This record gives sequence, structure tokens and C-alpha cells, in this order.
Amino acid sequence: MNLIDKIKQTQLGYRKAGDKTKASILSTLIGEAEAIGKNDGNRQVTDAEVIKLAKKFVDNNTANIVIYRAQPGAELKVEVLEVENQVYAQFIPSQLSEEKLREVITEIVSGLPEKNAKAMGEVVKQLKAQFEGQYDAKLASTIAKELL
Repeated sequence: MNLIDKIKQTQLGYRKAGDKTKASILSTLIGEAEAIGKNDGNRQVTDAEVIKLAKKFVDNNTANIVIYRAQPGAELKVEVLEVENQVYAQFIPSQLSEEKLREVITEIVSGLPEKNAKAMGEVVKQLKAQFEGQYDAKLASTIAKELL
């Protein structure tokens, strides 16, 4: 089962439980995610695209929380955004630690025929194929440059 189907299943569970707020939050995520695929040749949205979108929603909400906390009387807005983040977070895989990321990149590099700057593309390709959305790209680039 792909991620968008899991989100739809979770949304249905919220509806059955009578939690209209969380069901509505997921409706937004589903709609935006499916639009990505529809706008790109009417294809199925990928798990990586859904994860990226959920992260974007969480990042935007987090930025807004900071702004609203500075405003008197905006406590309710902060609460709503925090609930949204909790709902979205369940569909974002945990990030690889720096240690684990270094381990994975070391393994990828060890399997390469050549270890030079030109091999960076292959490292990124393999890393994305195995761990899309689960690592800090900037950190991965730094580690790969060290190892190449």
C-alpha cells in the first residue's frame, strides 16, 4: 500500500471516530498531494512527493506558530497548527541520524568503481532510491564529498 492510500485509510478512521478536524486536515493533504500527480500527466503521486508535501506543511505551520506565539490572543491558532503538525508528522518517516547517514553513504561509496567527484551523482541516485525524504541533503552532500 502506498502512502497516499495509508493517508486515505487514516482519514476514514478519523471520520468513523467522529474526529472531523483531523479528517479535514488530511483532506487538505490528500487534495494537494493528488494535485501533484494530476498536474503532471494524471499519474499516481509518489510516496516521496507526499512526504515532501507533508514536511512543507509542517515547516509552514511551525513558522506560523512562532509568529502567532508573539501575538496576544492567538493561542487558539497555535493550538490548531500544533494539531495539524501532529497529524502530518505521522506520515513523515524519521530522519536518518548523522551516524546512520554516514554509514549508508560509506556503503554506497565502497561499491563504486571510482571514488572521485564525478561519482557524486551515483551516490545521490542510490541514496534517493533507498532513503528518499529520510535524510538531510546538505549533510549527505558534505559526507559524500568527504568520502569521495
